[in-house]
Amino acid sequence: MIIKPVYQYKKAPCFSRDSGGQNGCPAWNDIPAFLYSISQGSFEQAFQIIKKTNPFSGGCGRFCDHPCESACNRAKFDSPVNIRDLERFISDYGYTNNLLPDKIDNFAGKSVAIIGAGPAGLSSAYFLKLSGFKVDVLEKENIAGGMMALGIPLFRYPREILEWELNYIKSLGINIDTNIQVDSKKFKELCKTYDYVLIATGAHKSRKLGIPGETLKEVIIGIDFLKQFNLHQKFRNSKNFEDVHKEYQGKKLIVVGGGYTAIDVARTARRCNMKVSVYYRRGESDMNIHPGDTIECKKEGIEFHFFLSPAQIDKQNDGSLLIKMEQMKTGEMEADGKYSIIPTEIFSDVETDFLVKAIGETPELGFLKEFEIKKNNVILKAKHSGSADIFIAGDARFGYASDVGKVVRAIASGRKSSDEIIQHASGKAKVWYSEETIAQYNSIKTKNFHKQARARVSHLKPELRTSNFHELSASLESDEAIYAASRCFNCGICIQCDMCYHYSQGSIAKIDTPWSDDRKKRYFTFIEDKICNNTLEAVHACPRNAMNITNLDEISKNDFLKSQYTTLQNYTSAHVSLTREKRKNLSKERFKNV
Repeated sequence: MIIKPVYQYKKAPCFSRDSGGQNGCPAWNDIPAFLYSISQGSFEQAFQIIKKTNPFSGGCGRFCDHPCESACNRAKFDSPVNIRDLERFISDYGYTNNLLPDKIDNFAGKSVAIIGAGPAGLSSAYFLKLSGFKVDVLEKENIAGGMMALGIPLFRYPREILEWELNYIKSLGINIDTNIQVDSKKFKELCKTYDYVLIATGAHKSRKLGIPGETLKEVIIGIDFLKQFNLHQKFRNSKNFEDVHKEYQGKKLIVVGGGYTAIDVARTARRCNMKVSVYYRRGESDMNIHPGDTIECKKEGIEFHFFLSPAQIDKQNDGSLLIKMEQMKTGEMEADGKYSIIPTEIFSDVETDFLVKAIGETPELGFLKEFEIKKNNVILKAKHSGSADIFIAGDARFGYASDVGKVVRAIASGRKSSDEIIQHASGKAKVWYSEETIAQYNSIKTKNFHKQARARVSHLKPELRTSNFHELSASLESDEAIYAASRCFNCGICIQCDMCYHYSQGSIAKIDTPWSDDRKKRYFTFIEDKICNNTLEAVHACPRNAMNITNLDEISKNDFLKSQYTTLQNYTSAHVSLTREKRKNLSKERFKNV
């Protein structure tokens, strides 16, 4: 069997996804590509790369739980790259410099109505509009953004950043109508008016504790608690709690739950000078948040109590609440990989002024009662529904699952739904994941890199946080961002380091072309007449595992691989012609002003 070297890119673990959608960046951000652009000071290019996959990169650069950094190969070498901080930096750069997206018109004339202006709905709108669809978004609240506007506190997502991102999306010509409540009648109208209808209404219906006393007015739903502050005009303008919601000032509050809603409630309450305790029925490692968030909460004076769950709520004569807490213990492992939780019938009493339940949310799809859900919650159909094909995205699609409430997952679902609609309209399948080989840590030539400290980000001191709603950390400066991005191994991609060229003893020639994130772009070519052992050595020398040795049969089936080879005669002729053309252009440039 004849074997030959080829340039064959791999997926980096930070953004690779397998067929089940596990690991790396849920939004499929091309992390090595946008980091390389930043490292070269090509900020505009980096911004356009990140915007190919994430319309809310400014938000994700702040509040994402960054599974990409856990998967980063550099973590096994010294410490992971500041991927989230760099996403924030490049997004802020693009917004402040008024960079706009490119528009692609493929399906002009096709129309889509999207119900819900949250991260899933707006992401779908964004990707559909880039593909040339006419898109209208309907939102029941008086502001767009969904839980990004209603639930995420300002210290995690300043509203000016959200406004930038919304304006960026609107710049494509997407129409967003607020204060539109879609009921069954309105839904049928949409089905008759549009080619496609996408349901992206999120998950706003709180799950019940199912215990006595749950309906007391002092027992508040987590999302409702957050809305009180995020929709309060005076609070939104002043960014502090002075004279806002005085009924909470200095009171005790218990938060029940172990996800981001519970954490956001707790941290918001601390900024209202409340004494806050979080109770969770499982252990700390089972919380559905990044471990670093728990640490930051503790710094702010928030207490945590694990393996305790409320069993009964009573109102006392002085207006306070008496909560009967039951001790829980772990049982056998369940199908989802978590241990079952078993009540012990051991109780203790806790007093508080308010209790907030944040134990998860489910979709509210009452307007679909007459409709039949098919194809794993993707396409819905019903009699007399009109001509539209109906899709579903985001938390409304997830149902009750651990991914509910995580914005980057909703963005990914929005993109996937837009791909499904584009596929339906074009008749061409769109690949959501790739079978490309992953450039794992042991395939990186780490001897070519030296250990470097992770870039340090300045954080607001805990004692300065709880009296205001200021952002918790600062953005990187340009020089810091270039340094931080330069730590990336750029796993699996060619960045024109020339290592292969120097090893090849003349069997690899350079192509004079600027770097881009296009994975079909070539920067080197193999001269077939000169292939030798040194060429094979060049493959092994590639620090980033962007090359392979494969057989002739595979190359003959792949146009991209075939295009990498030329003969010495063809290369010499092309090179001479190119040199002549360059000389001619230089002469024109030199004498054009004479």
